[in-house]
Amino acid sequence: WAEGALWTATAKETLELAVGMVFGAHPDTISMLFFLSYVKAAGGLVQLLETRGAAQDSTLRGGAQQLSERLRGAVEAAGGEVRLDAPAERVVAVGPSGSLLGVECRGGGPTLRARAVVVALSPKVALESICFEPRLPERRRQLVGQLALGAYSKFVLVYETAWWRGDGLSGSSICSDASEEWPIFATFDYVHEAHGEQRRLHALVAFATAELARATAELSPEVRRARVEACVGRMLASGREGEAAARPPQCVEFLERQWSEDVFAR
Repeated sequence: WAEGALWTATAKETLELAVGMVFGAHPDTISMLFFLSYVKAAGGLVQLLETRGAAQDSTLRGGAQQLSERLRGAVEAAGGEVRLDAPAERVVAVGPSGSLLGVECRGGGPTLRARAVVVALSPKVALESICFEPRLPERRRQLVGQLALGAYSKFVLVYETAWWRGDGLSGSSICSDASEEWPIFATFDYVHEAHGEQRRLHALVAFATAELARATAELSPEVRRARVEACVGRMLASGREGEAAARPPQCVEFLERQWSEDVFAR
C-alpha cells in the first residue's frame, strides 16, 4: 500500500518509523486492516506515538510488575487462588455438551474446571504450547500459525548526571537509519526517583525493534552494551561540540531486557 499510495521518501520513512515504534515490526509484515483497526482503537496514530497526554506519557512508580502483584492480592483476598510456575498445557471440553473446560497444568495437580478460560498469550505461542481438545478448526490453526509478535529490546542507561538536559536536550530521539552497528531506534528521558531508595536515577531508556532487536539479542552482552552506549551517545550528541560530541559520558549502570528470550512473549 505504501509503495503505491505514498509519493515521497519522507512519507514512506515516517510510516516505517511509526510501525517500528508501535508494533516492533516492518510495515511489510503486518496487514493494513490490522494497522488501521489498531490505530482507530487508540484514537489515532499521534496518540500512539506522542508522550505528553498520549501512550508514552507516564510510567508506574515502582514498576509495572505491581499490576500483576496487586491483581494477585485482590484475587487471594476474595478467596481465590493464584498458581505460579504452572503454565497450562491442555484445555479440554468436558461435561454435558462440552459446557465446562478442564485445564491441566505443568507439574501435575488437579484438573481445573471453569465455564470459560482466558488464554493470556500470543495466539501463535498458545497454539504451540497448549493442547486443545477438541482440536481447533483447521482454518483458525492456519491463521494463528502465521501470527507473530513484534520484536523489542529495551535498555536502561544510568549516568552520573542527566548530561543531555545540561545540553538543552529532551532525551527523546528517533533514528531513521538504524543498522546492526547502530541498532537503537528510539530513546526517552527516564530520570526518576528510584523506588524504595534515596537516590535519583539519571537515566535514558532506549529501544531496538524488529529485525535489529533480534540481531542485537544474538550479540554477546559486552558487544551489545558497547554498541548501545555508542549509539545512544551518537543520537544525543547533537547539542555537544568538539571532543564532547565525539565522546559522550559513559553510563555507570546498564540494564536490558530481551523479550525474544521470553518463551511466552515471542
